[in-house]
Amino acid sequence: MYEKKSEEAELSGIDDGVRIQTVNVVLKEKARKGIFGNAELLGGTKELYAGNLFAAKFNQTERIGITANHNNMGSSNSREGSLRMNNQITGQPLNTSLGANYENQFLKKALKVNANYNYNNSSNKNQSENYNKNILPDNSILERNSKNYNENSARSNGVRSNLSMRLDSTQNIELQTNGNWSNNFSLSQSESATNDGAGAAVSSFNEKNESNTSSQSNNFRLNYRKDSKPAVH
Repeated sequence: MYEKKSEEAELSGIDDGVRIQTVNVVLKEKARKGIFGNAELLGGTKELYAGNLFAAKFNQTERIGITANHNNMGSSNSREGSLRMNNQITGQPLNTSLGANYENQFLKKALKVNANYNYNNSSNKNQSENYNKNILPDNSILERNSKNYNENSARSNGVRSNLSMRLDSTQNIELQTNGNWSNNFSLSQSESATNDGAGAAVSSFNEKNESNTSSQSNNFRLNYRKDSKPAVH
């Protein structure tokens, strides 16, 4: 166990005083490779369901991990989603999330590659109807029928990678990339009609609002570091 400097301090060579507690575990050669994972499927009344998947593979230098979740229980969290009940769910929610990670070393461990991908998609549809009947002081009757419909969705993709290349004992170059893409959609519709006791129209109302927005961000960062003194081994 030892204290490690922050990433910024290692890249810049300037000590910022930040320390990260690090545990270095050395495994036996035969224990440094394997495949493991788990899958979970849940089903309930009212056609409720949830599914979760996790899988990983690793060896001396390579690590691959995959996660996935899909449910219609109004939760983006797999564990929380499996515990929600019918009366806690509003509308028709649908949630999907995917994640993948890849890490490896090449060229006699001089080149280190780390890449991540995340996908999230959540949506909901909700519809309601209302009926009101009012008897006024003059015994006249007003009946009001209204309908409301709401729909929304949010989808995002994220990619992050880090490539680090050791040129020699004093030089190191690192490329960091970060990209995010998202899309948000919402739709709301309302309509109502008021009639008197004989069924004649008194008033009506209709409204519709719709929006669709997208955003994108990309960041690239290139760092080059050269130590003033060669490393001592």
